[in-house]
Amino acid sequence: MKVHVHFALVLSLSISLISSVGGTCRFTTLTTAANWTNFFQIEPDGTQLPADQGTSLPGVQWPFAGLQYEATDFVSRAGRSAEMCTRLDLNYWICEGSYINLYNCTGILTFEGLYDESNRTGVYTITGGTFDFEDAVGEITDVFSNFISDRTIQIK
Repeated sequence: MKVHVHFALVLSLSISLISSVGGTCRFTTLTTAANWTNFFQIEPDGTQLPADQGTSLPGVQWPFAGLQYEATDFVSRAGRSAEMCTRLDLNYWICEGSYINLYNCTGILTFEGLYDESNRTGVYTITGGTFDFEDAVGEITDVFSNFISDRTIQIK
């Protein structure tokens, strides 16, 4: 009897996970906004400075970990994210990171790409994910102004 109960529980869990993969979390466009105001830059020598006081040296890193919102009014939460951008030169940063539990989707969505500081825009490739975002591909576009990141996430 124990074996059947255990098997039924595992089978039920597996079916619910399979049915959620590829649901409303795929083939959709999501928007997010994040406020980078209270974050810091890490200089190549390891010194931490407020983001608006950092240098433009290659190797400067700018980490972010925090809430994502549905729009720049910062009222309705859309999920969380963590990312690290590293300055390549005066114009470009390489960024990589992940979104966690966006909107009603469970899982992690990973991305990487270039941010163009002179145009204040970034384009990031979705590199995969877990659970609802398993095998996800697509693109994220970023418009950055006054430490506010406004992104469009196109998931295929």
